[in-house]
Amino acid sequence: PNQSTKFPYGALFALATAYFMVGTASLVVVGLADPIMTELQVSPPFIGYLVSIFAISFAITAPIAISVFGDFPRVHLLLTGLVLMACSLGLGATATTYGMLFFSRFLLAIGAAVVSPVCAAIASSIVSPKQQGKALALSFSGLTISTVVGVPLASLAGTLIDWRLVFWVLALLCLLTALLIKFSVSDRSAGGRLPLF
Repeated sequence: PNQSTKFPYGALFALATAYFMVGTASLVVVGLADPIMTELQVSPPFIGYLVSIFAISFAITAPIAISVFGDFPRVHLLLTGLVLMACSLGLGATATTYGMLFFSRFLLAIGAAVVSPVCAAIASSIVSPKQQGKALALSFSGLTISTVVGVPLASLAGTLIDWRLVFWVLALLCLLTALLIKFSVSDRSAGGRLPLF
């Protein structure tokens, strides 16, 4: 593990930001339901399907990703996941049909399924064993803040600007988060593959 005697607040803030992006992007369609339904001419249950496809794909992909790509450098995996999230949000922003938006949510889940477990692995590896609880709590705080702040702000933004622009903003924030992690997280080690069975 790449541990330092100084508690890595900067790195953990960057990891918390990644979790914030996962939480906000995963639920943003709920806050933007009305304009999405109006433009794509779908009923409320179809917004629920956008949440469901993300949740199901995330649950299936996360253990597979760690099993298949566990030997890759963790930061590289994290950056790849964030870039994939940005691309999927961009695809969603350009969706002309419900099917395109649905597929973008599937891609978003794959990216998030890489980001989430890798964030936790890095957070616990860059501190001493006694500090792991604090490190994980700080990094996980991004998810909590996304629910309390990120999603409501995205919903508010959807009333002020086009919902597609909200998606583009989130895509840009994912890329900026990737840059933040690249320059603030020094861990370059690989984890280990976890068997599926």
